[in-house]
Amino acid sequence: MNNDDTEKTARFAPSLRIETPAGMTGNMFNGLPMVELPDDDHTGGDFAAELGKHLSRADIFRRGKILMTLTDKRERLEPVGDHEFRTLVERYVAPFTARVTKNKGDQLVRIRKTIGIDLARMAMASPQFLAEIREIEHVHDVPLPVLRPDGSLAILPVGYDAPSRTLTLRGCDYAARPCADGAAFLRELLKEFQFMEAERSLAVAVAAMLTLFARRLLPKLAHRPAFIYTANAAGGGKTLLADCAIAPVLGRSPRAALPRREEELEKLLLAEVLGGCECLLFDNLKGRIESASIENLLTSHIFKGRILNQSKTYEGENNMVIFFTGNGVLLSEDLMRRALFVELFQPEAKAQDRKFAHTLGVGVLIERRAEILAALWQLVQAWDKAGRTAGSKSHASFPEWARIVGGMVEHAGFASPVTAPTLHDGGNRDGEDMAELVVLIRQNHADRPIDFEKLADIAAECGLFDRITDGHTANTMDRADKARLGKLLASYHCRDFGPERRRFLVEGRGHGRRFRVTLPEDAAAGPGQTA
Repeated sequence: MNNDDTEKTARFAPSLRIETPAGMTGNMFNGLPMVELPDDDHTGGDFAAELGKHLSRADIFRRGKILMTLTDKRERLEPVGDHEFRTLVERYVAPFTARVTKNKGDQLVRIRKTIGIDLARMAMASPQFLAEIREIEHVHDVPLPVLRPDGSLAILPVGYDAPSRTLTLRGCDYAARPCADGAAFLRELLKEFQFMEAERSLAVAVAAMLTLFARRLLPKLAHRPAFIYTANAAGGGKTLLADCAIAPVLGRSPRAALPRREEELEKLLLAEVLGGCECLLFDNLKGRIESASIENLLTSHIFKGRILNQSKTYEGENNMVIFFTGNGVLLSEDLMRRALFVELFQPEAKAQDRKFAHTLGVGVLIERRAEILAALWQLVQAWDKAGRTAGSKSHASFPEWARIVGGMVEHAGFASPVTAPTLHDGGNRDGEDMAELVVLIRQNHADRPIDFEKLADIAAECGLFDRITDGHTANTMDRADKARLGKLLASYHCRDFGPERRRFLVEGRGHGRRFRVTLPEDAAAGPGQTA
């Protein structure tokens, strides 16, 4: 008889006997520790604390106050619902209650029992329970490099690493594979991709690979760019090149369709962030990308949202890296300045006519992941030994990334990945069209104001803003398109274009709106009145 049973017996009568069910040995049942459910002399807090101690090394973690467990494929985390929690804990403990039975004489019997829903909810929210559960911020498929608090460079161990709150799922001993020249290896790996602006696009492709591999070397809460892969035609290799960055690090290449509705996109992003997925690929997009949710993800250090089918909200660190692929993808101005482009060229009229000397694909990339990660690790080590040199160019939207990852890329002999691109297809046409419109207005009207109809006619005649005007002049454009064009023009009020600093001004409101372009030397140059 153990102490717990002795105390329990004393509460009823000193003459009670203990009945031990089959499979029970001491305080264990079939190898699982037994945990007593709350009773008159055993509080809910006692139960929660004891349960937490037994689950402190289980595959149960927490993100803030949200309980998480690994999916069946052990690829990511998923939230634990209160009903699921009731039976999930039975993998690790055997809950029981004790009662006196009369049918076999006075006996104190321990009876295994599934915890009730109210008790499950209480335990999941209990500070005593949550204090015992390991907190997690990152989930890695393989060990990745990290900066320790003392500034030293290390590779994380397999399993849970408490200082970094990181769970690494499986091993990959790439650090033991010698790679004399990581840059040469990557150039060979990517040599059959045909890049526009070859050195710039290649540098961005390598930077994308390093961003996922060495993302833990960035300062906490540092912004990262989105990566956009475009081509002049289908079959140019956009998705495969994105896979070269994703598959070796993640062991897979998670793709998602871009939801049309913003609410659905918010739910998707929250599920991925909460699940510890630090990369998402939106593949084969078409048309214009304009999303407040994605813009918020790229600019927010902290991500917040309500968990689907639960009344709980999650608020935690945002570590997501976003990838896009598509031909002729157009971006909003906010997305454009937070993204880096890789542009590919498909010379053959038919993609199937192109011949490759080597075969690449997600499967091959995973088979070769140790080689690829060894090359990336060599780049990181060389950069570290050289004093962690900073990139030669900064970027207003992600300065820490430009300094660190840009520094790694340039130290390896590649171009700066933040070099401004000259895009042949896609990007932010509105900005380019606006710059051209400002030049035309200034050339033809100096600093004299023109009305909306005249401006719309200039845009239509020159093929500007064709996603709105579609070749229509002011007389044939419908009211909705006029409103869209007016809103777009108003967003450029008081903005300067080119080295000459041509300033676009919107003066007046409604039908009385006028538009002017001034230069600094113009006496009338000023902010005007916002439309």
